[in-house]
Amino acid sequence: MRDETDVMKMFSAYVRISLKNCSLNYIRKERRRKAHEVLSPDLDGKYYTMQDDFPTQNNILQIMDSAICIRQDLLYDALRKMEKRRREVAYMSFGLGMSDQKIAETMQIPRSTVQRIKKPALEELREKMKEGMEKPP
Repeated sequence: MRDETDVMKMFSAYVRISLKNCSLNYIRKERRRKAHEVLSPDLDGKYYTMQDDFPTQNNILQIMDSAICIRQDLLYDALRKMEKRRREVAYMSFGLGMSDQKIAETMQIPRSTVQRIKKPALEELREKMKEGMEKPP
């Protein structure tokens, strides 16, 4: 039988991998988009994007200075409902794999504050995703 710490570790790993993959997908998509940009002198020298792919529904979250595309609806809804500061700490910790010290430096807050935010953020994510899985489609 698994104890609660094993479940927390597994969930933490799941969230970390999901956020990392979503971030990488966004970067790849931006690279593809930039490869199709065309500078047209007859259009005031502005860049215009010509895309040949069909539009898809994207779940975009603004986290810090980045727009992050999250394809998993359950994770997107859970992150979207979180308070901004918790969402940022969760993303930097689980999505980018940053240490508490690095997060503290980035957010310009004490490391102890990061630690105090991180655990409830993970618990909130777990609860919101569990609620989302229990709802009928």
